Amino acid sequence: MEPLKPAAEEVLNRASASAIANALSRLGGYFQQKEWLDPSNPYRRNAADRVNELCKSGNGPFTDDQLVECIAASSVLHLFEGWSYLSQAVGAAVRGDVGIVRHLSYYAELRASIALLASQGVGVFKKKHVVVNDGGQLETVVSSNAGTHEMAWLALQHWGRKQESGQLICKGIRAFGYSLGDWVDTFQGATTNRITGAEWTAQWGFDLKQFVEDQETRNEVSYRANFNFETRRLAPVELTEWISDLWQLSNPLATSFELLDQYLVRSALKRSFNTKFQADAEESYEARISSACRALKVATSNPTEFFCGRVKPNDPLLLVFASKTSSVYDDLQYMEVISRAYLLLRLATACVIEPLKKANISKDDFSFWWQHIGNETGLWPRNNPPDDPIDLWYDVEVSLEAIASWKNEQSSDVLCWKSFHQHLAADIDVATRLERAAIWGVA
Repeated sequence: MEPLKPAAEEVLNRASASAIANALSRLGGYFQQKEWLDPSNPYRRNAADRVNELCKSGNGPFTDDQLVECIAASSVLHLFEGWSYLSQAVGAAVRGDVGIVRHLSYYAELRASIALLASQGVGVFKKKHVVVNDGGQLETVVSSNAGTHEMAWLALQHWGRKQESGQLICKGIRAFGYSLGDWVDTFQGATTNRITGAEWTAQWGFDLKQFVEDQETRNEVSYRANFNFETRRLAPVELTEWISDLWQLSNPLATSFELLDQYLVRSALKRSFNTKFQADAEESYEARISSACRALKVATSNPTEFFCGRVKPNDPLLLVFASKTSSVYDDLQYMEVISRAYLLLRLATACVIEPLKKANISKDDFSFWWQHIGNETGLWPRNNPPDDPIDLWYDVEVSLEAIASWKNEQSSDVLCWKSFHQHLAADIDVATRLERAAIWGVA
């Protein structure tokens, strides 16, 4: 894969999340008609072909509000599709279809990338890609013949290196009432510059280079025969622990992804200490944590206990898998890919909701969409949609309890997949429907 040329990077540097927020604010009238876009918008269908035609006349800037609105609305829709792919990947993991897990997880990553980029003013299409600048005009990403897959990764890598990405991540990830940026600045000292998005993603296991490598995984599992039919798979006990971790990390009852964000902040603070302060033998990590908690006036001892590892000392299995970079031929590598897909979707969710907030768009504004989706995909009874998407959590909680109870009641010799599916079919269906996380993430 060829790197982006300087001319393309210059255009990408002009991408504007504020312009996307402005476009979203114009969609309210369409929402009242139960539409994401004006019904006459030409980009509702065959958008990639129309963008290609637009770009034939030059590199811009062009004025085309309908395309800008299409890119803005697509950020939410691509995000949902990413979570839907991940849902199908988890279902494949439960069935033991490890090749399908890798394939679907890759496409979850791809949709997450496109959603994130759209929220930041980058429209990824087929052979031609565009940027929305501060003035709401469109410019072609020049000097690039990259297709959809290549541009998604290249533009995402470029975004990760921008200072704005670090600021957005620092704002969007929160623990114990404070943003990641608050914790890092206070922990390191007010004079320390904020770390960039690329550094954060590398530290958390989101390393964008891994996703480029996962494209090779996609090629391996999508187009080539798999002769290693004895690849080790997680047993029911292990996989349900991973699934339980995923849902607990996504629990929306207080704040969506609250527990996941706490682990991410803890990881960031530990790495910060090891990088900047470990050589100072006179100051301990715990002392810096305590000092940061006092400075932020955190009311309870929970952050100190958690960040110092006296509470929940071990990272969840999902984060353990996400941090590994095994070969595509290694056993359980499929669990690494699906874990990274989840984390990238979390990052994309944080980015997509920012322009929605700036545009003052709430879940009620596009309830026509998520209620219809829930009806048609069986997330709730057609005649009884929830008033609030967060209510979907309670079904998950009941199913996780049922799965845990079943495991505790069985002897190890009957914990096989046949028994698992036979006794827990309904609960497995609930526990693999990650579209819930997409809906309450943006709502």
